[in-house]
Amino acid sequence: DMIAVIMGAEDYKSRFSEAETLLNYGFSLCDVYEDHHPEQLTPMQVVDGKAELVKLKFGDVFRYVETGGGDLSQMQKELVLPAQVKAPVKAGDIAGEMVYRLGETVIGSSAIYFAEDVEIATYGDYLKKVLDYLLF
Repeated sequence: DMIAVIMGAEDYKSRFSEAETLLNYGFSLCDVYEDHHPEQLTPMQVVDGKAELVKLKFGDVFRYVETGGGDLSQMQKELVLPAQVKAPVKAGDIAGEMVYRLGETVIGSSAIYFAEDVEIATYGDYLKKVLDYLLF
């Protein structure tokens, strides 16, 4: 959002004309980066869970407005996730993040969430896994 303040204008027509000129200039200096997360997230390994893997999902679309003339085509993304997680896991909890850098400067991040629940495995769950392995 931009606001133009014009003081000392002769009339409303010149005030609107000057405000339009200022806003056009301001918006011409802006460039917007949007990441709709086209990357496919691989499921994360779950330790001591009823399921061995849990699906992940991105949060909101990441947006950044550059006003300093930086080259947004040089945006670098880094996925920051642990290799595994210990059960229990709740859908909607934060699993990690996607970090965005422009050069060496971190400009923001976007959360990555667990997409499903994974309960702690019980003795019966482990016994079933062993039997499935031995019989099939």
